[in-house]
Amino acid sequence: MKWLFSSAIFLTSLWFTSGSGTPNGQNLRVFADFEAEQLTVEQGQKVKFMDRSKGHPNFWSWSFEQGLPNRATGATPEVYYAKAGVYDVTITVSDGESTDTKVMKDYIKVRGVLHSLRFDGMLRDDANVNTAIEFNARPQFERDRSGAAGRALHLIGHERIKLPPNQKFKTNELSLSLWFKAPKKQDTQMIIVEQYAGRSADFGFRLLLTNGHLQFEGRDGSQLMRSSGLSRTTVDDNEWHHVVAVMTADSQWQVWVDGILEAHNAYTYTIPEQYNPANLTIGHSERFDFRTFEGLLDEVVIYNKALSMRSIVELLN
Repeated sequence: MKWLFSSAIFLTSLWFTSGSGTPNGQNLRVFADFEAEQLTVEQGQKVKFMDRSKGHPNFWSWSFEQGLPNRATGATPEVYYAKAGVYDVTITVSDGESTDTKVMKDYIKVRGVLHSLRFDGMLRDDANVNTAIEFNARPQFERDRSGAAGRALHLIGHERIKLPPNQKFKTNELSLSLWFKAPKKQDTQMIIVEQYAGRSADFGFRLLLTNGHLQFEGRDGSQLMRSSGLSRTTVDDNEWHHVVAVMTADSQWQVWVDGILEAHNAYTYTIPEQYNPANLTIGHSERFDFRTFEGLLDEVVIYNKALSMRSIVELLN
């Protein structure tokens, strides 16, 4: 009897002490987890992150892709995002004995400007200053709409501008804004801006000038070609025009000319978030035999969001 009682005490003690003091042999440890107050913000906005880790962490190390700051400690850091795109967030937590890390890919979407080409005497993308712009000729600059010399790009039909795809261009909505001035061209279809990867990628867009009318078309992940239709008025009149082309998250395709909605088609489809893997080309197409654009261009800006009517009118003014 004395032996049986001692054995019972020993087994009970073993059950409670194995696995660092937890039943069933499971170690006490931390499991990293977190959440953000907002998953989609505008450029320049702040995001508050909150630790939701299991266990009892007393150490936190955060990494925020393109965040300001891009590293932080503490359980509830706040981070600013100044550049449009989609960004990863990483947290590592520890309780002094165990450590765990969690990575969330493309966790935060920052809405704003993905490309901004001003053509003020040089070719550069103000939103991506380290991006090399390919141009097959010496650029020619003319007066812009305000009369300032050397502030608008002159394309005469042979030039080809190309930018590599922005690796952070993952979206289900977009807008293209630009100023242009085109001479009269009869019975032509000219490409103005294109970022179109074709049927296989099933995502992308292009802005065309068709017999003097503007048209915005492309693919939205539905395996179908979409189009705004043609603008009501012709714009190849050798005058400056402000153009905004919009693709909304529910697949509405729009063309605004000088603050007026000129073309609009709505499709019953919810566009998934996806990357655009194609090069951005201006004045020509890499995939189709469209005529190259001839005329003046200025302030070509691409957004990873659908601009509202108010925003479009503000750009015009």
